[in-house]
Amino acid sequence: MTSSLIAADWFIIPVFPSGYDLKGLETLTRTVEKVQKRYNPRLRLLGVVIGNFDARTKLDSDVLRILARDFGEQLVFRTTIHRAVKHREATVYSQTILERAPGEQAAEQFLALTREVVERLERTEATTSPQATADLSPQTIPLTEGTRG
Repeated sequence: MTSSLIAADWFIIPVFPSGYDLKGLETLTRTVEKVQKRYNPRLRLLGVVIGNFDARTKLDSDVLRILARDFGEQLVFRTTIHRAVKHREATVYSQTILERAPGEQAAEQFLALTREVVERLERTEATTSPQATADLSPQTIPLTEGTRG
Protein backbone atom coordinates (compact mmCIF):
# COMPACT_ATOMS: atom_id res chain seq x y z
CA MET A 1 0.00 0.00 0.00
CA THR A 2 2.81 2.43 0.82
CA SER A 3 4.30 2.14 -2.67
CA SER A 4 0.94 2.95 -4.19
CA LEU A 5 0.58 6.05 -2.01
CA ILE A 6 4.10 7.18 -2.87
CA ALA A 7 3.25 7.00 -6.57
CA ALA A 8 -0.25 8.48 -6.33
CA ASP A 9 -1.53 12.02 -6.60
CA TRP A 10 -4.90 11.13 -5.05
CA PHE A 11 -6.30 8.32 -2.96
CA ILE A 12 -9.78 7.13 -2.05
CA ILE A 13 -10.62 5.46 1.23
CA PRO A 14 -13.21 2.69 1.01
CA VAL A 15 -14.90 2.00 4.35
CA PHE A 16 -17.34 -0.69 5.39
CA PRO A 17 -19.58 0.23 8.31
CA SER A 18 -17.72 -1.71 10.97
CA GLY A 19 -15.58 -1.01 13.99
CA TYR A 20 -12.64 -2.75 12.32
CA ASP A 21 -12.71 -0.38 9.38
CA LEU A 22 -12.99 2.67 11.64
CA LYS A 23 -10.01 1.47 13.68
CA GLY A 24 -8.12 0.75 10.45
CA LEU A 25 -8.46 4.43 9.56
CA GLU A 26 -6.01 5.21 12.35
CA THR A 27 -3.35 3.00 10.78
CA LEU A 28 -4.09 4.43 7.35
CA THR A 29 -3.83 7.96 8.77
CA ARG A 30 -0.36 7.26 10.14
CA THR A 31 0.75 5.70 6.86
CA VAL A 32 -0.55 8.61 4.77
CA GLU A 33 1.07 11.18 7.07
CA LYS A 34 4.39 9.32 6.84
CA VAL A 35 4.19 9.12 3.04
CA GLN A 36 3.26 12.81 2.79
CA LYS A 37 6.12 13.83 5.07
CA ARG A 38 8.86 11.61 3.64
CA TYR A 39 8.04 10.86 0.02
CA ASN A 40 5.01 12.52 -1.50
CA PRO A 41 3.92 15.84 0.01
CA ARG A 42 1.40 16.32 -2.81
CA LEU A 43 -0.61 13.20 -1.96
CA ARG A 44 -4.23 14.20 -1.35
CA LEU A 45 -7.43 12.52 -0.29
CA LEU A 46 -10.04 12.56 -3.06
CA GLY A 47 -12.74 11.15 -0.85
CA VAL A 48 -14.20 8.45 1.33
CA VAL A 49 -16.69 5.94 -0.04
CA ILE A 50 -18.81 3.69 2.12
CA GLY A 51 -19.45 0.18 0.87
CA ASN A 52 -21.50 -2.76 2.06
CA PHE A 53 -23.98 -0.12 3.16
CA ASP A 54 -27.47 -0.91 4.44
CA ALA A 55 -29.51 2.26 4.91
CA ARG A 56 -32.03 0.36 7.03
CA THR A 57 -29.59 -0.11 9.90
CA LYS A 58 -28.77 2.51 12.50
CA LEU A 59 -25.13 1.39 12.65
CA ASP A 60 -24.54 2.04 8.96
CA SER A 61 -26.20 5.47 9.17
CA ASP A 62 -24.14 6.28 12.28
CA VAL A 63 -20.90 5.30 10.53
CA LEU A 64 -21.83 7.51 7.57
CA ARG A 65 -22.41 10.43 9.98
CA ILE A 66 -19.07 9.75 11.74
CA LEU A 67 -17.25 9.80 8.40
CA ALA A 68 -18.97 13.06 7.39
CA ARG A 69 -18.08 14.60 10.74
CA ASP A 70 -14.45 13.46 10.75
CA PHE A 71 -13.59 13.99 7.09
CA GLY A 72 -16.07 16.73 6.25
CA GLU A 73 -19.18 16.21 4.19
CA GLN A 74 -17.41 17.44 1.07
CA LEU A 75 -14.98 14.49 1.22
CA VAL A 76 -17.56 11.74 1.73
CA PHE A 77 -18.87 10.62 -1.64
CA ARG A 78 -22.61 11.06 -2.12
CA THR A 79 -22.71 7.63 -3.73
CA THR A 80 -22.83 4.69 -1.36
CA ILE A 81 -22.29 1.12 -2.44
CA HIS A 82 -25.07 -0.95 -0.93
CA ARG A 83 -24.79 -4.51 0.25
CA ALA A 84 -25.84 -6.86 -2.57
CA VAL A 85 -25.45 -10.53 -3.38
CA LYS A 86 -24.47 -9.50 -6.92
CA HIS A 87 -21.16 -8.13 -5.59
CA ARG A 88 -20.27 -11.49 -4.07
CA GLU A 89 -21.41 -13.33 -7.19
CA ALA A 90 -19.23 -11.15 -9.39
CA THR A 91 -16.10 -12.01 -7.43
CA VAL A 92 -16.90 -15.73 -7.30
CA TYR A 93 -17.46 -15.86 -11.06
CA SER A 94 -14.48 -13.60 -11.86
CA GLN A 95 -16.62 -10.88 -13.38
CA THR A 96 -16.93 -7.18 -12.82
CA ILE A 97 -20.18 -5.97 -11.35
CA LEU A 98 -20.95 -4.40 -14.72
CA GLU A 99 -20.64 -7.81 -16.39
CA ARG A 100 -22.53 -9.69 -13.69
CA ALA A 101 -25.40 -7.27 -13.14
CA PRO A 102 -25.64 -4.78 -16.01
CA GLY A 103 -28.38 -2.23 -15.43
CA GLU A 104 -29.06 -3.40 -11.87
CA GLN A 105 -28.68 -1.19 -8.80
CA ALA A 106 -25.38 -2.82 -7.81
CA ALA A 107 -23.79 -1.88 -11.13
CA GLU A 108 -25.45 1.53 -11.31
CA GLN A 109 -23.95 2.51 -7.95
CA PHE A 110 -20.44 1.87 -9.25
CA LEU A 111 -21.18 3.87 -12.38
CA ALA A 112 -22.46 6.74 -10.21
CA LEU A 113 -19.33 6.56 -8.07
CA THR A 114 -17.18 6.63 -11.21
CA ARG A 115 -18.98 9.76 -12.43
CA GLU A 116 -18.52 11.38 -9.03
CA VAL A 117 -14.79 10.56 -8.99
CA VAL A 118 -14.35 12.03 -12.47
CA GLU A 119 -16.27 15.19 -11.47
CA ARG A 120 -14.06 15.68 -8.41
CA LEU A 121 -10.89 15.18 -10.42
CA GLU A 122 -12.05 17.65 -13.06
CA ARG A 123 -13.03 20.17 -10.40
CA THR A 124 -9.71 19.88 -8.57
CA GLU A 125 -7.78 19.98 -11.83
CA ALA A 126 -9.52 23.22 -12.73
CA THR A 127 -8.64 24.75 -9.35
CA THR A 128 -5.06 23.44 -9.29
CA SER A 129 -3.63 25.03 -12.37
CA PRO A 130 0.20 25.23 -12.50
CA GLN A 131 0.07 28.64 -10.81
CA ALA A 132 -2.19 27.40 -8.01
CA THR A 133 -0.35 24.18 -7.19
CA ALA A 134 2.34 25.99 -5.25
CA ASP A 135 -0.33 27.03 -2.77
CA LEU A 136 -1.47 23.48 -2.05
CA SER A 137 -0.62 22.03 1.30
CA PRO A 138 -0.81 18.30 1.85
CA GLN A 139 -4.13 17.17 3.20
CA THR A 140 -4.05 15.01 6.26
CA ILE A 141 -6.86 12.80 7.35
CA PRO A 142 -8.80 14.31 10.23
CA LEU A 143 -9.95 11.86 12.88
CA THR A 144 -11.57 12.80 16.13
CA GLU A 145 -11.69 10.83 19.32
CA GLY A 146 -15.11 9.51 18.28
CA THR A 147 -13.48 7.08 15.85
CA ARG A 148 -10.62 6.00 18.05
CA GLY A 149 -12.56 4.18 20.75
